Amino acid sequence: MLGIRDEEPLLSWRKALAKNCIRLCARSALFTLGFWRIRISGREHLAEAKRLHAVVVINHVTYIDGFLMEYLAFSSGVAKASVATIPVVGTVCRALRFIFVERRTSLGTLDAASRTGSVGSQSMGNIQRIVHRAKQPEFPLVWMAPEGTTSSGKQLLRFKPGAFVSGNPVLPVLLKFPYTNFNVAYTNYPTLLHLLRFLTQVACYASMTVLPVYMPTDLEKERPAVYAENVRQKMAKVLGVPTVDEGLEELAVLDKYKVHVAWDGRTVKGSTENLSILLEQVKHIRREKENN
Repeated sequence: MLGIRDEEPLLSWRKALAKNCIRLCARSALFTLGFWRIRISGREHLAEAKRLHAVVVINHVTYIDGFLMEYLAFSSGVAKASVATIPVVGTVCRALRFIFVERRTSLGTLDAASRTGSVGSQSMGNIQRIVHRAKQPEFPLVWMAPEGTTSSGKQLLRFKPGAFVSGNPVLPVLLKFPYTNFNVAYTNYPTLLHLLRFLTQVACYASMTVLPVYMPTDLEKERPAVYAENVRQKMAKVLGVPTVDEGLEELAVLDKYKVHVAWDGRTVKGSTENLSILLEQVKHIRREKENN
């Protein structure tokens, strides 16, 4: 955007223009994808979240979650730094005052923050930027997906503690996509094929539930991992889904061995030999870090 840096708030006229245009574009995109009607409940909690400088946390299901969030409220997400360079998408994210961060999670280096609540210097710098942004009323609400990646929507993956380390209140927003024939959730599935199947659906369904602001206890403020897990359990209970121990690190294993869902949506392709052993090794490393 011309004449304004990424860390500066939009002027009132720019904010009004961006808010209305982006919300209209988000709804138009959703309508094009077949979301003719979107059920929203609990919208009244948004004002309280803004007053308390809460960070919005969502369950991450598919790549259109951002459209739903912008339809719900003019808000800033947290995205990988590479997103800023994508044509059109990067410009829209900058208009929304997204916070761009480096995400380095690999199979060889498990992120200890996911297990213990401790964070490295780079992660802490990102957290400080998010907290600082959330406390500035001239910026939109900040939303994050603590799972760190998308899942099938039938469970909640392990939460990373970035949204909880500061001890700020959080506003849980639950996304659900009821379906009969095609689950719009985006997992390890060929992107173009997933989009093609998405576009061939006559109608898609979505609902958004905004829960009351979650105020952390003193214990939760001291132990971000406990805070993250308690919020995850609350969200899972309302969604009616279980929580699982898997997360972003297990996805790194699947990506490394090119394991993905086949075009029929029912079978798995890729090198699955010894895959279960590798996943158990990831869990073993995680348990060792938890015990240290």
